[in-house]
Amino acid sequence: DTESCWAMLDPARTGANYIAMTICLPIGDKHYLKDCVFQMKPMEKIYSTIISKIEQHHITRLHIEKNTDTSLASLLREKLAERGINYCNITEIYTYKKKEDKIYDNEAIIKSSIVFPEFGLYAQGSEMGKFMKYFTSFSYTERNLYDDSADSIAMYAEKFLQNRSKTN
Repeated sequence: DTESCWAMLDPARTGANYIAMTICLPIGDKHYLKDCVFQMKPMEKIYSTIISKIEQHHITRLHIEKNTDTSLASLLREKLAERGINYCNITEIYTYKKKEDKIYDNEAIIKSSIVFPEFGLYAQGSEMGKFMKYFTSFSYTERNLYDDSADSIAMYAEKFLQNRSKTN
């Protein structure tokens, strides 16, 4: 039995933001943050990393925020097909809601449903270390240097955890 992960991808609009991909393993009512992509590179330099993560973690559901490149989902589907990977269902959404509102609206379900890695499990300079640093330091009242990990987690919660009785 292969463990299947679900993921949320928040592409960067500019080079001054991180590309953030939240990768969770759903088990029962909990979703365990298993891995991430958290890189400040041009989107086209990350395609192979995303494909590798889909393969490595057997990601069966990938949700993409459609904020820049309208062909990202199609491009990833093509690259997956080239590798014979057909188990990943890719969906997209254009978000009109402000990041702070998304994070605030999903805060309770994030706290109750997502299990995060223990502090110190990952080096602070690693992708997961940076992802968690910016997530745990997110503030509603102060300017955030980078809010991409918090936004990605909030969108994951919005897509996969809110209204669980509905098909998402």
